[in-house]
Amino acid sequence: MKRYVIFFLLLIVFMLTTIRVLDEINNKYVSVGIRYEDVLAISEAELKPIDIVVAEFRALGVTTLTVAVEYLTDVADFGLNIIPIVRDEPAVNGDFSYVFFEEGIKEDWAALYGVSLVEFFTTAAPQDFAYARLYTDETVPHISTPDRVDRYLLALTERTNTIFIFTLDEFGIAALRNDILLFIRSATADGYFVSATIPKRINAIFITNNLLLYTLQAAALILAIVFPVASICKFAYYPVDSALICFLKITATTTIGAIVISSILGFANFRLGINLFRGVKAALIELFFIWFCCWVPALSFGVAIVMFFASHRG
Repeated sequence: MKRYVIFFLLLIVFMLTTIRVLDEINNKYVSVGIRYEDVLAISEAELKPIDIVVAEFRALGVTTLTVAVEYLTDVADFGLNIIPIVRDEPAVNGDFSYVFFEEGIKEDWAALYGVSLVEFFTTAAPQDFAYARLYTDETVPHISTPDRVDRYLLALTERTNTIFIFTLDEFGIAALRNDILLFIRSATADGYFVSATIPKRINAIFITNNLLLYTLQAAALILAIVFPVASICKFAYYPVDSALICFLKITATTTIGAIVISSILGFANFRLGINLFRGVKAALIELFFIWFCCWVPALSFGVAIVMFFASHRG
């Protein structure tokens, strides 16, 4: 009976993981954008009309424009996705994609247009809105990767960002154009599609109950400790097979553990980065602590036996 229960639970876990993987494979559409304030600065620096500057960036592949609310009426005819930067209650409506809130999320606009979760900046409300993760250097407090294209590609491939806003910096206008073009080429080479459509909403359940969220985080932390420790204790501490077979068993067990944790944290809150897996450092420290407690006594006992026989031989 126990085996059947475990098999049934593992089957559910693998199904949930498969659904998540397929959803991420099918959600390869991204938006690339610039700020309207940079468009104005480039227009002034190059003595070009604003619509010409916008057309040049559209030719590069830019699909999105972030705009302060006071300029919304100026950009209606550019043919780009418009992301308003809302600081106060907006006075106009329009056909927008995800709204970038700077001072708290306003529920009525969030329900109507969705929310841009700006990485390292936006604190999301625990409500089931249409969310899209947005990355821009403008809101990154500390930049550890010096190359801009590398930073944006990391935000694309290692996290769930779907909107990327490039900014005009000290490297100038030519560098901005070159980096946008290089990013688009690299992203499309990796199987992504730069699209003018609104990024697809992820296929996952959104959790609003804090107690349930804390329970899932705690369960993931416990399993992150239990699976590797249990596999090592079972297959390595008292090995009955060859070293290769033990290694394969440990690898298979920890892989199953990772899939289980992935299914537990497969809800929309975690995939969007609103809630995170807590305790990565604690899990590593605990793992080494348990290893220390298991192996050091045995090692000390072995050393004592060797010293005992060595002293009696002398």
